[in-house]
Amino acid sequence: MENSEIKLKDLQKGDEVLISVNSKLKYLKILETPRLSKKRKHWKTKQFLYINVKCSSNETKTIQQFVDSRGNNISYSSIEFNCTPDNHNRVYKQDLNERKIWLIKRDEFI
Repeated sequence: MENSEIKLKDLQKGDEVLISVNSKLKYLKILETPRLSKKRKHWKTKQFLYINVKCSSNETKTIQQFVDSRGNNISYSSIEFNCTPDNHNRVYKQDLNERKIWLIKRDEFI
């Protein structure tokens, strides 16, 4: 079942998946089993949606600075998603409803 598209309801704790975010790929490790919300419903079908799933990823934050034509120092930060299973440094909740999810690795021992 690895290396195939998977539905949100079939995800398990410990799975490693790929999703697309803003035309980039994000490699996530699922830290909790997805579960249905008690309040959130789909706007059209009125079926209950899943809550945001706790997951981890490997991200690098970069800050770039430059001087504009008026001499002002301007800086902005951007986050780069490293598509690797190693060194996950951020834990957060990701909305996976209505997304294409690609299962990379399933941890059968959790």
